Amino acid sequence: MGHAFYAAEARAALGIAPWISATRLPEVPAPVFQGVVALLTSGLAVLVRPQAVGVVAAAVLDGALVVLCCVAILFHARLVGAPGARPGLEITALPATALVALEVAVAGTGWVVAGAVAVALTAAVVVLVPHLDELRLAGRDGLGIRLGLDLAGILIAVPYALVGASTAWWWGGRAALVGAGCGAICFDTLRLELRSTRRALAGASGIALIMAVITPAASRAVTQAAGATALLLLWYGLRGLAVTLLPGKPARAPVIEYSAFGVAAVATLLLSR
Repeated sequence: MGHAFYAAEARAALGIAPWISATRLPEVPAPVFQGVVALLTSGLAVLVRPQAVGVVAAAVLDGALVVLCCVAILFHARLVGAPGARPGLEITALPATALVALEVAVAGTGWVVAGAVAVALTAAVVVLVPHLDELRLAGRDGLGIRLGLDLAGILIAVPYALVGASTAWWWGGRAALVGAGCGAICFDTLRLELRSTRRALAGASGIALIMAVITPAASRAVTQAAGATALLLLWYGLRGLAVTLLPGKPARAPVIEYSAFGVAAVATLLLSR
C-alpha cells in the first residue's frame, strides 16, 4: 500500500468519487497592460494627425504607432500566456485594424464629437480583443467571448465603410484601404470559426478583393450614408457566407440569410444613384 492507496481512501472518506479530479484553468491577468497600450497609441494618434504635423509625417508616425501597438500586445500575450497556449501574430489583427481606422477617422474629421467617439471605441478594442483572445486560449472560449470579438469587428468596420463611401480621397487609395480593413476584420472572425489560419487568410483575401472592387461604386451613391450602408451590408453578408461555406456542408438557412445581405447591398447601391 502506497500513497495512491491512502489518497484514494481519503477521497472515499470525504465522499469524492475517485474518477473526479479538479483541474484549474490558467490564470489570465486583467488587461491593465493592454489599457496602457490603448491609451498611449490612441492619444498619440490624435497628436500626430495630418492637421497637426502634415500628411507625410502623419503617415510615417501612424505606421510606427501600429507597429508599436502590435509588438507590445504580442510580447505581453506571449509573456503571460500558459505554455502551449501562447497566441501568434494573428491576435494583433483587430487592434491594428482598429488603430488604422482611428487614424483615418481623425484625419478626416474636425476632431470634435466624432473624434472623441473614435478614440473611445479604438481604446476599447485594443484593450478587450487581446484579453478575450487570451481567455479563449486559456480554455474559456464561450458565447460571450465570441460575441465580444464579433461586436468589435462590426464597430471597426464602420469607419472603413464611411471612408469607402466618401469622395475626399483618390478612389484607388480608398478601395485599397477598405479592402485591407474589411479583410483583416474577416480574417479575425474566420480564424476563430475555421480553426485554420491558412483557410482564414484565403477567405479573408477573397472578401478583401470583392470589397475593394465594390468601393468605387459606393462613392457614387447619392449620399455618403447610403454608400456606407451598402458597404456594411455587403461586408457582413460576405463574412457570414465565408463562415458558413468554407467549413463545407453548409446549412441552407444561413446561406439564404447572409445572401440576403448581399442582395440588400446591391439594391441599396442601385436605388441610391
